[in-house]
Amino acid sequence: MKKIKKNDLLIDLLFIIALFLISIAAFGYYKYTYNSYDNYIRVSATVTDISISEYDGTEITYSYKVNGKLYNTTQCNKNHLFNTANTKVGDKKFITIDKKKPQNIIPLENRDDATYAPRVIFAFSFILLILSILGCIMDFIRKIKEKIPTD
Repeated sequence: MKKIKKNDLLIDLLFIIALFLISIAAFGYYKYTYNSYDNYIRVSATVTDISISEYDGTEITYSYKVNGKLYNTTQCNKNHLFNTANTKVGDKKFITIDKKKPQNIIPLENRDDATYAPRVIFAFSFILLILSILGCIMDFIRKIKEKIPTD
């Protein structure tokens, strides 16, 4: 049987620490993103202009009111198919904006869209972390069994 070397255990330990840190970072980013949506609101806006440029992508200008003040804000996207398939000037759309800075349009529609990637990263790294810990425990048990004499 193969003996476990100290270097193998050290590498396993470093891998577990790295996975733990990735899990913590992903969870922290998820919480930050999730909580930031408390500062956003959805408003009804009218599309006032649509322009498509080979270099700039798609630009849609929206007009909307927040607390009685009228805002005209342009949302840009390098993807040329962005939001223009069924969008015409004069259409009403719901957009997400920052409560504190109503001129800022938030590109993602809702919390679920914004928090999907960090949730997946957290789940994947957490599962790898658990499997790595179980692997180390199994290696440790195997090492102990090798030292116990059997008759």
